[in-house]
Amino acid sequence: MQRLADWPGNLLQRASPIAFQLVFMLTLAGLASFVGVAPIFGALVAGILAGDLRGESLEARRAISGVSSATLVPLYFAVVGLRLDLVGSFEPWFFLFLLGFACLVKSVSCYVGARLVGEGRSGARNLAVALNARGGPGIVLASVALDARIIDDSFYTMLVMLALVTSVIAGSWLEVVLKRGKDLLSGEPDDGLVAGVAARVGEGPARL
Repeated sequence: MQRLADWPGNLLQRASPIAFQLVFMLTLAGLASFVGVAPIFGALVAGILAGDLRGESLEARRAISGVSSATLVPLYFAVVGLRLDLVGSFEPWFFLFLLGFACLVKSVSCYVGARLVGEGRSGARNLAVALNARGGPGIVLASVALDARIIDDSFYTMLVMLALVTSVIAGSWLEVVLKRGKDLLSGEPDDGLVAGVAARVGEGPARL
């Protein structure tokens, strides 16, 4: 994508880097829809490719990110919230089972994988907790599955709640580790770490 942005014949990039990136994203989303894939995955690929942009293109990507984080992302999650039925579709006991099973499987597998490649116990543990967070991608996948009628409203509610709870768990865990002034991978005290992350830690798990 950087080569395409730097191409002398790219008049759209010359006129507006923001417009070029938006057109690129819409093109991939349209292509995904054309081949029968949910358009959001085309947009996801565009975002991944845009992650390596530099210079003027990087500033344009940051501008798009700022606007979307302030407007589009909250609107999307508001729509997700409107589709949830925590009264009629939420099953507490099944959710507790799902939460325990999902956390156990993913955390243990991540921990074992990290240990196999030489990571220390503390680093592997922190990595397992961090990767256990489903976050936004988990909610997006749940929404796509619901739209495709792969799952019903009840299981959709479970998956969204799973993504939210695991994200809060991961954020809270990492917040505690950082407040103790320890390196996330080595587990050893890191004096420079405290000064570098103090402001972010104070903003809470959601920020992390």
